[in-house]
Amino acid sequence: MKRRQDKKWTEWTDRLRFKMTILGVAFAALFVLFTTISVREIKSVAESISLTDKVTGPLYVAALNGTSMVRSLSDASRSIVVNCMRHDQVYDVDGARLEDAGLGHLIELTTLAAHSGVAELGAIAGRVENVRQNMLQQRDLMIEQCNQYAGWYARHSSLKLLARDQLVSLQAQLSSLISLLDMRISSQGPSGASAKLPTTAQPETSAAPLGNFVFKDWSVLRSLYSIRTLAIHLINSLEENGASIDRSNMVTKTMLERGYIRLLRMSQRKLALQLDADGKSSDSASMFKRLDELTNIVEAGDGLHVSRALGVDLEDALATSAEEFQSQLSELETYMIDFSEQAGALNQTATMNMNARVTQAVMIIGSASLILALIGVVGVVIFGVRLTRPIEMLTAHARQIQNTARTDRPVPAPLLARHDEIGSLARSFDELMRVLNHAREELLDASRAEVRQQYERLKTALDSFPQGVCLTDQDKNVLMINDQFRLIYGIGDVDVPEGMSVLGLMRLCRERGAKLEMTDAEIASNNLDLNFYSRKPRTVNFADGRVVVVKTVATPEGGGVSISEDITERKRQEDRIAHLAHHDPLTGLSNRVSFRHEVEGALHTLGDGGSLALLYLDLDEFKSVNDTLGHPVGDELLVAVSERLKSGLSKKDNVARLGGDEFAVLLADISGFEEVSAIAARLIETVGEPYMVSGNNIVIGVSIGIAMVPEDGETADLLMKNADMALYSAKLDGKNRHRFFEPEMNEHMQKRRQFELDLRAALDSESFQLHYQPLLDLDHDQIVGFEALLRWQHPELGYVSPAEFIPIAEEAGLIEQIGAWVLNRACRDASTWPETFRVAVNISPLQFKTGRIGLDVMSAISATGLNPNRLELEITEGVLLQDTDSTQSLLADLRRLGVRVVMDDFGTGYSSLSYLTKFGFDKVKIDQAFVRDIPGSEENLAVVQSVASLCKKLGISTTVEGVETADQFTLLKLAGCTQAQGYLIGRPMPLESVMELIETQNAPFMAARLG
Repeated sequence: MKRRQDKKWTEWTDRLRFKMTILGVAFAALFVLFTTISVREIKSVAESISLTDKVTGPLYVAALNGTSMVRSLSDASRSIVVNCMRHDQVYDVDGARLEDAGLGHLIELTTLAAHSGVAELGAIAGRVENVRQNMLQQRDLMIEQCNQYAGWYARHSSLKLLARDQLVSLQAQLSSLISLLDMRISSQGPSGASAKLPTTAQPETSAAPLGNFVFKDWSVLRSLYSIRTLAIHLINSLEENGASIDRSNMVTKTMLERGYIRLLRMSQRKLALQLDADGKSSDSASMFKRLDELTNIVEAGDGLHVSRALGVDLEDALATSAEEFQSQLSELETYMIDFSEQAGALNQTATMNMNARVTQAVMIIGSASLILALIGVVGVVIFGVRLTRPIEMLTAHARQIQNTARTDRPVPAPLLARHDEIGSLARSFDELMRVLNHAREELLDASRAEVRQQYERLKTALDSFPQGVCLTDQDKNVLMINDQFRLIYGIGDVDVPEGMSVLGLMRLCRERGAKLEMTDAEIASNNLDLNFYSRKPRTVNFADGRVVVVKTVATPEGGGVSISEDITERKRQEDRIAHLAHHDPLTGLSNRVSFRHEVEGALHTLGDGGSLALLYLDLDEFKSVNDTLGHPVGDELLVAVSERLKSGLSKKDNVARLGGDEFAVLLADISGFEEVSAIAARLIETVGEPYMVSGNNIVIGVSIGIAMVPEDGETADLLMKNADMALYSAKLDGKNRHRFFEPEMNEHMQKRRQFELDLRAALDSESFQLHYQPLLDLDHDQIVGFEALLRWQHPELGYVSPAEFIPIAEEAGLIEQIGAWVLNRACRDASTWPETFRVAVNISPLQFKTGRIGLDVMSAISATGLNPNRLELEITEGVLLQDTDSTQSLLADLRRLGVRVVMDDFGTGYSSLSYLTKFGFDKVKIDQAFVRDIPGSEENLAVVQSVASLCKKLGISTTVEGVETADQFTLLKLAGCTQAQGYLIGRPMPLESVMELIETQNAPFMAARLG
């Protein structure tokens, strides 16, 4: 059957394809015919347009442009002559601009006229070309004449400049002589003469000077003025340009200038006689020389007069060339007007022909298009009646099957009854629908089985989820719940049938102890923010304390997926974290953040006239407890201190631990300073009582800084800052006491901070210096080493003692960097000394605490190449009070490296004799406190002798500090000390002085020093 259907389908498609082919061929033939007619007409129109666009139009435009250009060339040719008279350039540029203005554009007229095919236009174009060539030649001649004129003008200007220089020099000489005579006449004039008039006793003796004044000097002066006037006239005459006179005026001007020169010569000869008589023959000769040179410049064969005649000739020639150019230009204009008229007539004829061809083409193409459209309409109507309508009926039947999803609907009977291709198509489609309907039933059965299998897999997967899952449909009925959901809500023994309403399920959960944060009305409502399908997480609280978070997500079809998660443990952790965020985990007190909020709240609620007090507490000696007894004991001590603080305050007061051994107290409703002072004193007494912690009897103190409200501030930050400064002041005053904030503390703190910044700047710029104090070997009376002492010259404060800036550096955390710098610099300086000299460097206890001192020492030795046994490290008892095991290990490592370890300031503080054997010192320095009163104090001398004797038996060297007198030196040497150090031996000195001291040490040092 399928084979027969396929055969029918093939036959139908073959017949339909044949008919469609015939129809397509017919339409193709009509289209080819239409295309041929259209192409022929379009080609004819294109030829007409091409003639107008490429020949007649450009020819007419070129003719008009040429005519306009010819008219503009008249002004251009005149500008050449005018520019030639400007005397400031060579005029090749003007010639090129003249050609660019239009002569070059006339070349295309010949080509366009030839393309037009009009003989008369070609003849006119030929005449235009001949005239153009003549004008170009005339233009070149004018440019050459302009260049000649420019060259002449340059030479003529040079001659005029030379003549002017001679005349100006002559004028200057004349002016000098005139000034000289004026001065002489002024000194011998009537006033001067009258001063010398003879008395009645001597009239004859005074007559001669007066006659000389009247006749001689005035005659010379008039000659000088006459010559200068002639020179001025001659200068003015020579300054005029050649273009400003004609040929007849030029002859007159030349004769006038020659007359000026002859008059100058005549006046010069007359003046020469007068000057020679007056002893001025050198001036006369100089004038004659200048006049001769001027005459040569003006009247020589290549002089100014000849040059002026040449300039007039050049101007005449240039004017003649310009007239010839204008004549040719008039001829060219006549030709161009004739050419433009004929080109315009030709272009008008071509345009009319083009318009006629366009109109004809539009008529032919429009008629053909109309015929083709009518044939197409008839074909479409026939095609629709025979083929389109039956296909539309079959398509509508297929769309109905698609919309109803029913494949058992039969094809309309009229289509099945047709005996043509459409009938075959309808019958094939009907058979296909029956086959598809059978296949659809089989597919539905298979899909139901697959869905059941997928359902079982989904349920298995949901049962493995750690969260409770509930699936609902669009009608708010339960589709599925997993085992974890049953476990969370305690309904594992209850049958929850598929299709149960959400409302019934939630009531069942309530009965098992779940407290839903919604009512039945909310559940039944359609408000998505209130019902089961709310996207916001909901919290469910159980009677046994459990907390479950429920989040429901709506599905695209309107159902929902509800996820229930037991967050009981997580809630406990979050509560604990929230508590720790505002409380100290060790003592349970408020932390810094919470305390600040409490202070802000108290300030906010404080009324007018109210008062608060903020106390900052810092435990004294707590650090030593931590270091000696360990951190666990320190933690227990902090808990005990917090309990005492709470017990010593009222419930309205707040206590907080800010960190480490720092506490804070906020006192509310206080009456004044006296009450706060009493509370602070009571807290100091309470905290200072002994503690028994892990079998250890511990005694500590506490320092308190107090800031009052509103006296010391009205913001939390300002109060806490001022209380901290007051605490710092209490620490400086000796600890275990309280201090109220004072404004001066802020200034002191600012100075301290600035001092700290200056310290950092000095460290960055290496502004520190090292001075060295010599160490004397008492047995051999020789300098054997130097102690490195840090010095700082502050840019504003001057010299600052180490006792001032070292404690601040330790508090600011800079001592480690400064110590490393001192160590490196001392090793570098000592590496330049002889091998027998050692250098001693003081080490802060804080450098030992970090454990980096070993690395710093090795780095300094490695970088400088210093022999380790030439380096001595001086440490105090503060180092030994720290972790003794780690300190002992670190000192042993340094000694194994070869570095010598020295006990500094021995005999003061907590110095113990056990240190000498436990830590293995190489040398002990006896503190200067025992030396200061020698020889007056026999007790101090006995202590020094005892220590020196003990150290000698232990193999330890001794250095006594502070030796300042000869008596001290003698007694300490007899006491058995190994080395001495002090002002008597040498003050601290810079490196340069150390080198001088080393180089000059030949004899026993102290013997030479004491004389």
